Amino acid sequence: MTYDFKASLADGLQSGAIATSNNAAINDVIDEFTRQIFEGTDEQVIVCRALLYDIGGYITHDPGEPGNKVPSFEAIVARPPDWEEGQEDSEFILAELARGELGFPCTVICDGYEFQCDDPEALQEALAEMISLASTGEILNHLRNPGESHVGPSRRPL
Repeated sequence: MTYDFKASLADGLQSGAIATSNNAAINDVIDEFTRQIFEGTDEQVIVCRALLYDIGGYITHDPGEPGNKVPSFEAIVARPPDWEEGQEDSEFILAELARGELGFPCTVICDGYEFQCDDPEALQEALAEMISLASTGEILNHLRNPGESHVGPSRRPL
């Protein structure tokens, strides 16, 4: 008996199309979130997606060694518009984003909360909850008014 690889191929192509659509929807929600936060902070804070690497407990954008090129996690980070990598205390992880194989469900993890999101609407609600947390407000105030406000220990800068 011969295995029907064509049926498996059809399943894979269908799953791939669903994943592409769902990941585009996730990106669209985060892009709109980013736009609104930038406008809402009078263009003083940029929020964006970032692929980050955890190299022995040190979080970085650039893993350095060629063998370390596998991203550890996707994150939503906040930084000032004039940010340059390596600036101390100027970029903060707001949340980790864990996407499912098909994009959804995805999980937003921040400040002890885990928001399970099955669709774009649930992701919008999770991001709204995350941005309303006091610890997120501390970060945004710190980025808008450097030197005038401090960030609590629950969120670490990159």
